[in-house]
Amino acid sequence: RISFSIIGRRAFYMSVAITSRRNPWFKRVRDALREHRQEIVIEGPKQVGDAIAAGWKAIADLPKASGLGTRASDFPSIEFSSALFDSLAETTSPQNVIALFERPQFKLAHVLSEARGPRPEASVIVALDGVQDPGNVGTMVRLAAAFECAGVVLLPGCADAYSPKSIRASAGAVLSVPVVNATADELIASKTPLFAAEARADHAEPPARH
Repeated sequence: RISFSIIGRRAFYMSVAITSRRNPWFKRVRDALREHRQEIVIEGPKQVGDAIAAGWKAIADLPKASGLGTRASDFPSIEFSSALFDSLAETTSPQNVIALFERPQFKLAHVLSEARGPRPEASVIVALDGVQDPGNVGTMVRLAAAFECAGVVLLPGCADAYSPKSIRASAGAVLSVPVVNATADELIASKTPLFAAEARADHAEPPARH
């Protein structure tokens, strides 16, 4: 149950702790953790704050119950009982805050446009093919962010970059790097120069710098 009042143009939400697994909010968060299709879950106060600062659209923040309280926000705060919260938290040492966000939606055309833009450091796109481990996908997203790549393209067979494990492995980098799903045919049709790395390929020296 959530009550709120409007003061000026800001909403002050008061949350009442949810204790039932049958509650629609609990089911909604649980489904987002499992499926992460249209909505995703971010865990930890810093990560939640960074996502909001990066422009991600928050639906609700979901702290562990600490008694009734109010706060100023544009979205509700929905407290879960300690037992329910711990059943949702993905880490062994939960940070007492998770939040529900709309899943960011990027198009391949946007990433290609960034790569063809005026910034030479953003001219590289990282494409992953069949990387099934979400932790590895998150690590590659983190590396793409470190090298200021234009984006990450996930080809069929890759784990979802917005799964809880991938988000944690990216160390927050998924907040700043566009990630899109595409097929190899779409990537080839874009006429983008492709350079491939294969774990089982023969060793070759890199080309000389000109």
